[in-house]
Amino acid sequence: MLHPGSPSAKYEEYREAWHLMREALDKKEEIKEDANNVEEPAEPERLPRTAMERMEASFRFVKRQLER
Repeated sequence: MLHPGSPSAKYEEYREAWHLMREALDKKEEIKEDANNVEEPAEPERLPRTAMERMEASFRFVKRQLER
């Protein structure tokens, strides 16, 4: 239950913590800018058709994410 002013209100410290929202928004914009600076591959990959191709595509995706 939410009850402002309650002695046991565990989220009271976040009531007017707008700076946390601003920091999160700034961080999100930085990530978005970084993503826009990444070069796209010359030709798009075709969709995988077999289970093995889907697995390889997922490994390539994870590898690209970890390299960032």
